[in-house]
Amino acid sequence: MKISKTTFEIMKNFTAINNSLWVNEPQCLKTLSIAENIIGIYDTEETFTEWQLYNSMPFMSIVSLFDLKDIDFEFGEHAVVIKTAGSRVTIVYDDPDIIPKLGNLKEAAVYKKFTEFNATFDLSSDAIQKLQKAANILGLPDMSVKMKEGKGIINITDQENPDSNTMKLAIKGDGDCDVSMMVKNLQIVSGDYTVSVASEKLAKFHHVKHPLFYIVAAKQM
Repeated sequence: MKISKTTFEIMKNFTAINNSLWVNEPQCLKTLSIAENIIGIYDTEETFTEWQLYNSMPFMSIVSLFDLKDIDFEFGEHAVVIKTAGSRVTIVYDDPDIIPKLGNLKEAAVYKKFTEFNATFDLSSDAIQKLQKAANILGLPDMSVKMKEGKGIINITDQENPDSNTMKLAIKGDGDCDVSMMVKNLQIVSGDYTVSVASEKLAKFHHVKHPLFYIVAAKQM
């Protein structure tokens, strides 16, 4: 079988959230951070059999050696074979019992059904990159989102230091919310997103172009 460039890039992103991979739904990739505060769900165009790797880096690194369009993948019962015209690499699956946290994930449909949000707004790829870069440059760990009647502010700051540097970004959308998150938990694939917020609980970042979303837990104050 073939794996598309989009699927592989999202798979690479998911392994940055959790180095382990466990594909147990035919047309879905899922991930869960070790701290259990980030969930990623992506509906794939490919149909997989079940497979799992405790350490995904050898698989990801081997695939990256070749042009993706030249690779044929054979996901067998015990191993995946990565084949090109002149090479063949076999990577054996790991016991799912040793894969941390991913076994705690429910079926993707459970996360898709969650609709109890207080507010929604759009966030462009450019805006997300600016927020992340500003947080890195200024050494700011926190991101708060406050909206009232569809108008609001995203504030990048250090909530433990009232005299810290800040960056503020105006947003427009629908509803009211007040939520704080860790900037480091915005480990999302680049792109434009629709963000839905359940105040004091979580934010759901839904990619505009791909059937991909992330659930990021609110910071516990």
